[in-house]
Amino acid sequence: MNKIKDLYKKRIPLLVSCILFVVVQVAFAGCSGSYGRLKPSLEIEKMFEEHKVLADHSYYFSGSDVNPNAVIGIDNNYTLNSKLWKPVNPTSEQLKDWIDNMTHYRGYALTNYGSVILDSTGKRLGVWYSPWNWTTVKMESAKSIVVHTPDMNPPRRTSGSFWGTLGEN
Repeated sequence: MNKIKDLYKKRIPLLVSCILFVVVQVAFAGCSGSYGRLKPSLEIEKMFEEHKVLADHSYYFSGSDVNPNAVIGIDNNYTLNSKLWKPVNPTSEQLKDWIDNMTHYRGYALTNYGSVILDSTGKRLGVWYSPWNWTTVKMESAKSIVVHTPDMNPPRRTSGSFWGTLGEN
C-alpha cells in the first residue's frame, strides 16, 4: 500500500505540472490572436510614387482629404473592418497630389514608406504608403482584417535623455 501512495505522490505533481503547462499555452495562444505586420518594400514605394493604382485592391486613406497620413490598398479578397479609414477610388492624379502633400507635415519634410501588409503567415493582404512605417494589423477572420491608422505621436523627450525624468521626483 505504501508503494502505491509513494507512486501517487510522485505522479500527482507531474500531472499538475502538465495540466498547468497546457492551460498556460492555451491562454497565451488565445491572447496572441492572429496579428500581421508591415514589410518595407521599395517596389510598393515606387508603385505609389509612380501613381499606379492596383485594379484588384480597394483603397482607403487616413487623415485629411488633401493631406492624408496614410494610403492603403486592400486586396479585394479581403474586407477592411475599420471606421477610421475612408474609402476612395483614387486616380493617378489624386495619388500624385496626396504623395506630394504627404512629404510635408507641420513644416517638416518627411520620407514616405511603401510596405506590403502581411498576415501572420506572410500572405499578402494589401499595400501601405505613409510617412509612418508602423501600425497594427490584425486578422479578425480568414477574410476580415483590421489595419490601425498610423500613430503620429512619437515618444516625447522631456529632458536631456530619451527616458526623460523617470524615477525622479
